[in-house]
Amino acid sequence: MKAPGHVLPFTLLEDCLDEPLVLAVGDDTVVRCLSNVCTHRGTLVVEGEGHTRTLRCRYHGRRFGLDGCFVSMPEFNDVANFPTLADNLPRIALEHWGPLFFCSLDPAMGSDEWIGPVRDRVGFLPLDQFVFIRPPRGIT
Repeated sequence: MKAPGHVLPFTLLEDCLDEPLVLAVGDDTVVRCLSNVCTHRGTLVVEGEGHTRTLRCRYHGRRFGLDGCFVSMPEFNDVANFPTLADNLPRIALEHWGPLFFCSLDPAMGSDEWIGPVRDRVGFLPLDQFVFIRPPRGIT
């Protein structure tokens, strides 16, 4: 991931689970994995890779911080009991290992449970030397 404000939407397990997620680098340089689905009407919040100061749903204009916390919604400034924690974009457990990122949708399963066996098996690999090369379009 890059500098603060960098966002990268992706689909977890495309053609299987099809869960829309987004990696976002906050001003604190922490990379977070968030649900990429607005908590209001289910619209995608981030549609393409880029840099931004906030995440904005184009359906009703809800804004979220790069940490997933609800920031604002047009014409809702004086609404009682709003926002609630349920208005934040859910955070997804994210494990950073070398240049790789792993996520788990199950909050009950700690990262050691699912990444531990992987580290035991391939921990000898020099992952910090690996480089991602995006395949040309049309090649999967």
